[in-house]
Formats: sequence, structure tokens, C-alpha cells
Amino acid sequence: MAPRNQHEESSETAVNSSPQHSSKMKHLRYDTNNKEEQPQQQTAKQQKSQHDKRKHTKSTIALCLVMLTNSCLQISVFPYSGYMAIHLIPNANEENTGRYAGLIASFYMTGRIFSSFLWGRVADAYGRTFVMKISSALCAIFSILFGLSTSFTSALVFRFLCGVSSGTMGPVKTSVSELSKGNQDLENKTMSLVIGMWGWGFLIFPALSGALAEPVKQYPHLFQGGGGGGGDLEEFLEKYPFVLPNLVVFFFCVVSLVGATFFVEETLPLEQRRSVRFILSDLVHWFRGMFSSIASRFQRAHKKDYEDGMALPLCSSQVKQ
Repeated sequence: MAPRNQHEESSETAVNSSPQHSSKMKHLRYDTNNKEEQPQQQTAKQQKSQHDKRKHTKSTIALCLVMLTNSCLQISVFPYSGYMAIHLIPNANEENTGRYAGLIASFYMTGRIFSSFLWGRVADAYGRTFVMKISSALCAIFSILFGLSTSFTSALVFRFLCGVSSGTMGPVKTSVSELSKGNQDLENKTMSLVIGMWGWGFLIFPALSGALAEPVKQYPHLFQGGGGGGGDLEEFLEKYPFVLPNLVVFFFCVVSLVGATFFVEETLPLEQRRSVRFILSDLVHWFRGMFSSIASRFQRAHKKDYEDGMALPLCSSQVKQ
């Protein structure tokens, strides 16, 4: 092979050192690196998408449990409220127990009337999951106390406090909307699934609570010479015949508390959340503002009615004139 002369080597060096050649080499290296990075970026996006999907699925399941518990709190008392009134009121019987049963059932919603607005304020100030956790814990406590009531008055009080403590409906719906992050199709599917749990609660819990109420009367063979119950358990269930349905409510409240704590993502931005140490002062401030607003509206309505009454004619003769 003939040796290359000096002129050919110098011309090749000039070509390699030219700006056009160096620019082509840079483009080639960029394209090669870009092709190597694209699969990595796609893999990272897929992993992030799968992670977000799993997290949203867990949040949806937890929100469904919270909504199911909300339904349980309202409907579970209906099958045995009349029997509970007969058990707690000495003079109550099957003929006059209807009004007492209605009071037991309605005091839950009465409590919600007074607290729904305030729970919304708390959710906007302290977080959606904060309300779900506090509400589930309080409802668990008051449900057990309601099942252990020994007087009709205490039953009404604990039923009312359970309603006051129930504030999960609004935060659950808000969380569904905010967790969807603008995906309208996903929001519609999730909302229909979560709200549908309300109907499932109305289907399941009346039958369950009715089957568990007054077990000693319903299943005497389990306590008297039958399956071997009896003893202290029988005495306890005779004294508190409606505690078992409320233990079921307690269980679902605890499950909702765990689900909201570990699986539901907080959607209220951190910079918008207030510290928990301000909650008592905020509640006092909100209560004062709510009652002052109601009072001012009542005064304006009363003043308007008074002025309208002063403007009306005093007798029919004035109408004719």
C-alpha cells in the first residue's frame, strides 16, 4: 500500500477540523443520546402513571368506605328504634312507641343541621382528610355510647352528638373532585362509585342491625341450654340489647379512620392549611359569626314585617276609599 503524501493528510485534517464537519458530529452525538434517553423517559412516565393510578384506586376505595360508614350511621338505627324506645321508656308500648322511635331516628339529622356548615369551614381551613379522621373517631365513640344508653334522654343526646360529629359527606365529594385533577371522565366515574355506596349502605345495614338487635330474645337457643353462650355475656346483652348493631357501626368508623389516614391524599395545599392549635378559637369565632348572622337576618325580617304591617290598611273602609 502506497504511503499517503503530506498533501492528502493535510487536506483530511482540514476537512475534519472544518466547522461543518464538527457540527455534523455534534448532531450525530445528540441524536444518539436522545434516542437512548427517550426509552428511559417513557419508562419513567409509565411508572409514574401506574403509581398515580394505584394511589387513586386506594383513595377511591377509602372514600367509598367513608361514604358507606356515613350511610351506616344514619340508617342502622331504623329497624330497632321502636324496640329501643320500649326498652328505655317504662310506659312505652307498641301503641305509643312510634313518636319515640321517630325522635331517636330524627335526632341524628337534627345534629347534622347544626354542624354541616361548620364541618365545611373546618375542611377548608384544616384539610379534607382531617375532617374525615376527626368525624370518624367521634362517630365511633358516640355510636358505642348510644348502644350503651340506659335512658331515653341519654340515647337522644348521644344520637344527636353522633349527628353533630358526622361531617364527612362534603369533604368526600370535594376530595373526589380534587383527586381527579381536572379529568372529567375520571371524576364522573369515581363520584358515581362513591355516591353509590350510600345506596349499598341502605341495602345492607338495616338487615344487619335488625338481625343483631336484642340477640337474647331473637336467639334464645344460643344462651339458654343451646350453643353455650349465657353467663356474663347473656347478662350484658340483656342489659344492653342494642349494643351489637352499634359495634358494627364502631367497626366501620374505625375502618374509615384507618383508610382516611393512610390511603386518602390530602388535596388542600399545605400553604392554605391552618395549624390545629387554632381550631378551638376558630370554632368559637365561627359559632359567634353564625349565630350573629342568624340573629341579624331575623331582626331584618322582623323589621320588614313590622313595616309592611304598618303600611297595610287598618280596616276595609280604607281599602274602599
